[in-house]
Amino acid sequence: MEPNFVSYKEWISENLPFALRVDCLNFHVFPHCHNYIEFNFTVKGQAKEKINGMEHTLKPGTFTLLFPHHIHEIETSPENPLLMFVGSIRIESFYDRKGDFLALTELLSKAAFDKIPYNYFNEQVTEEITNILNFMLKELSDSRLWSTLMFKSKLTELLITFDRNRSNSSFTEVNQTLCQKSGVWDIITYVSQNYYKEISLQSLSEKFHMSIPHISSSFHQLLGENFHRYLEKLRLAQACDLLLSTDSSVLDICFETGFTSYKTFSRVFSKNLKLSPTEYRKLKLNH
Repeated sequence: MEPNFVSYKEWISENLPFALRVDCLNFHVFPHCHNYIEFNFTVKGQAKEKINGMEHTLKPGTFTLLFPHHIHEIETSPENPLLMFVGSIRIESFYDRKGDFLALTELLSKAAFDKIPYNYFNEQVTEEITNILNFMLKELSDSRLWSTLMFKSKLTELLITFDRNRSNSSFTEVNQTLCQKSGVWDIITYVSQNYYKEISLQSLSEKFHMSIPHISSSFHQLLGENFHRYLEKLRLAQACDLLLSTDSSVLDICFETGFTSYKTFSRVFSKNLKLSPTEYRKLKLNH
């Protein structure tokens, strides 16, 4: 099943670059990806989560940090609902070199390419993170004087606590070199935010002043798939979302998600989902 694509516009305010809520999940969260950074922290219950096809157990103390290249789904049961904090951060707020979070750019750049994007924390760290998140939630909901600044400071504390206690051995020296020195993260971020535009390895090479072979090999090393497949995945995910959430015509959705012809869109869609776009819409809406 191809993932749906979730935009930050669905629940992050235009005025603030972040959001935080508590979810109680007793249903299947289908595969999806985001154009923002998401973190989940489980406080009660148990479920199965798949991230880019890799399955693990969500249980109290599990902290997951998700980036645009992560596709994830959660399988829960009504008998054992999952209670978790869910936070999101508009990606440009962390990767704007002039922004408030400049000092955390390196931290997130490392975490973005961890082979295992989740961590299990012990009771002491779990309690510490829970207290930070409850404080953040209160600041966000109360809208008191300096609440935004206080929220940012606690968000910084949260991510530092996460980084100090996480298992980061999977972030290899190769990934660190690619991430910090070659600017590959900037390219991946750009593609994730501009998938609907005409993007090619040639255009990326010209925009970021890197060779095509270097960009191509970096995508494969860091994401486990080539540039064209990653771009195709993002476009298909957004197309699935628009087919189910709007009344736009299939042709409009085709061009809105970056495909240059309906023939190509229909062929790629059918190849990956085993249904035409129209059949997919009818099947899902009638399910």
